[in-house]
Amino acid sequence: MGYGVRRDLSSGKLINLDSIYKEIIKPTVIDCGYECIRGDEVLDSGLIDESMYYGILESDLVVADISTLNPNALYELGVRHGVRRFRTIIMMETGDKFIFDLNHSRTITYTYHREKDLFDKEAATVRERLNAIIKAIELEEKTDSPIYHFINDLQEPQRLGRISVKGKAKKPIYERIKEAIELRNKEKYKEAFSLFEALAKDIQSDPFFIQQMALCTYKGENPVTIEALDTAYSIISPISDTIDPETNGLVGAIFKRRFFLTRAKSDIDAAISAYKKAYNLFNDYYTGENLAFCLLLKATIVT
Repeated sequence: MGYGVRRDLSSGKLINLDSIYKEIIKPTVIDCGYECIRGDEVLDSGLIDESMYYGILESDLVVADISTLNPNALYELGVRHGVRRFRTIIMMETGDKFIFDLNHSRTITYTYHREKDLFDKEAATVRERLNAIIKAIELEEKTDSPIYHFINDLQEPQRLGRISVKGKAKKPIYERIKEAIELRNKEKYKEAFSLFEALAKDIQSDPFFIQQMALCTYKGENPVTIEALDTAYSIISPISDTIDPETNGLVGAIFKRRFFLTRAKSDIDAAISAYKKAYNLFNDYYTGENLAFCLLLKATIVT
């Protein structure tokens, strides 16, 4: 769903989507025994996309409020329908809407009221309906994805990362990422490294986990050592031939820190090259600031 106050394109109403989430969706989902997570509750902004896709694929239940025809919400609903046959609930504020591709799906409609008394009354009614649908889904799973309904021989994709070597289900990817990030933020870098290493083995196509392994490696040494920096670079170097700004930023950070220890021109040149590569492509503040700083550092050793 969208966030904050948004205008519904069909009814023209301003709808407080945060109120819908906090007063209707979240308490109902929690009462039914689930953990409830919305996109803006992801702990690390760098993980919004990853967590969204992992959540869409792995969540036991997805509730999609498409009231304001938010393109992100509609796209994410389509992704969910593509990867999961069951357990997707659509919500929508009443209005002059008709979405042909969704008219076969069971949808909870509600009327949004700005007046508190009317909103509270409507919210209580919608909570009851949402609760009943969740309980009905748990009792009898019926296909709610249009694509699986009309093409009934399709098979849902399965992630190898959810199964351990012994065949036991692992924690959902989102929970494993969240745990690793919490350890990293608490500066428990060795423990975080182990979790990111396991994630990198399960999800080899995602550079984020390799980036975090490199970060935890050099930050785990205080004060930082050349050996730790060299190990960190050996971890990230296989993916360093990239335009990804995060990877280039980490390579730049490694060589910048190495320069502080060696004062070697080759180290500051390597840092400048990495930061410049990212900045020339994306013009972002972080790499631009570091590029300028490294150029000033180089000026201290050039006569």
